[in-house]
Amino acid sequence: MKNIILISVYILSFNVFAVHPAVVTGNEYLKVKDYENAYKSYSSVLVEDAKDKSALYGKSYTLFKMKKYKEALNSFEQLLKIDRNFRDSLYRTAFLYRKVKNYDKAIEYYKEYLKQVKDDPDSYYGLARTHEQKNDTVGATYYFYLYTIKETRSSEDKWVKKAQKKIEKYRAKFTPEQQKQYESLINNSSKDESVTHPTTTVTPSATTVTHPTTTVTPSVTTVTPSTKKVTPKDALNIPKLDKNAKKVETSTDKNLNYIFMKGVKSDDFYLNKKYNDAIIEYRKYLKDPLKRREGLYKMAICNALLKKYSTSVKLLSQIILEEEGNNKVRELLKLLLVNKSVVSSLKDADSSIKNKIGMGKVNELITRGDYYEAIKILDILSANIKNNSGALFYKIDLLRILSKNKEIEENLKSFLSIYPDNVLVNEKYGDFLASQHKKAEALKYYKIAISKTTDKEIKSRLETKTSSK
Repeated sequence: MKNIILISVYILSFNVFAVHPAVVTGNEYLKVKDYENAYKSYSSVLVEDAKDKSALYGKSYTLFKMKKYKEALNSFEQLLKIDRNFRDSLYRTAFLYRKVKNYDKAIEYYKEYLKQVKDDPDSYYGLARTHEQKNDTVGATYYFYLYTIKETRSSEDKWVKKAQKKIEKYRAKFTPEQQKQYESLINNSSKDESVTHPTTTVTPSATTVTHPTTTVTPSVTTVTPSTKKVTPKDALNIPKLDKNAKKVETSTDKNLNYIFMKGVKSDDFYLNKKYNDAIIEYRKYLKDPLKRREGLYKMAICNALLKKYSTSVKLLSQIILEEEGNNKVRELLKLLLVNKSVVSSLKDADSSIKNKIGMGKVNELITRGDYYEAIKILDILSANIKNNSGALFYKIDLLRILSKNKEIEENLKSFLSIYPDNVLVNEKYGDFLASQHKKAEALKYYKIAISKTTDKEIKSRLETKTSSK
């Protein structure tokens, strides 16, 4: 089941963010495991732009699924030269180095991935298996140990038990020197604040070795989550000011009531448009659970004003990810999408960038199998971002997984009633009607799409569909 969810997440994520139509086509081929045509679709984009990251990832992932491991490895390495922070590529590259028996390189990439995705249990398991394959039983035992204390997914019990058996097996055969090495590793790790022992029984999955838990988010959040949960009440705390401090700007949103004030060093930088200096000061807030959300929020506004939209969105998304309770998440997302400071600072960003504010939470919900809650988040994104076909397509794919054909048609028709000229939605509706054997109706929407597009790739694809009707 985990395989299905993770592959679905990978495909769905491109539906939201892919720009080139051929990437979308490649994703469709991936869904039906037509890897040859998926490979051709992604490659056609790379002929035009060899640095298109979504196409390059799609090609690499397709080669991976085709078990062409050396080619996939080379392709992932090419992507990492363009963007070293493409997290899923780091994980898959580590796995592929294991497949080609370059264990030292595998270890290097797993550790680099762990710097970006702290305490990822799958990476610890991968490191344990890599050390096993190197016949380093001390290293293997140590990483199996880290895996057992970091794995918190209740579905993974089978794999935690396997790891525990491996630990017992290897430790029973340790020489005194090996036991000393192992204890040294454990003692060093216990000094690290990041290694903590859970109080609950925890567990892993049959596919942990081949699939990371974070398959959809290529970029890396620039902040480190606090170990203490931030409550809405805590988040409203404002730093103490001197008596001469003056209120300058505030939001009317009760849960985002962060004021920029004269007399506060960080806010003074913001008010004087020294946004980079302000970011440095706001970053200090992140270590304090009472001020963390304010720091994330104000850093996001500063980055957006610097037109660093991707970073801004990561920070806003982090606020959403750290919120507790589905209702609170939805309310906070609504507030962010209508907050005057956010809207103003992101006014030049396109809809796909704005979509990402809530997509981290959507992907998290999907990995938990909570499709209906994910759909509610997508509905908020659709309602607050004009002509948002990206969120619609994501929702359609979730409804397809849930076999909700009636809802699929209702959502497509509703969208087209508001945005009748959207080419890709007309095509998508045509595809849906064709799948329901309503060929004449499908043809109508394909023709509308053809009449509304100037893109040669899309037009050619649509003409192929009309000619086969």
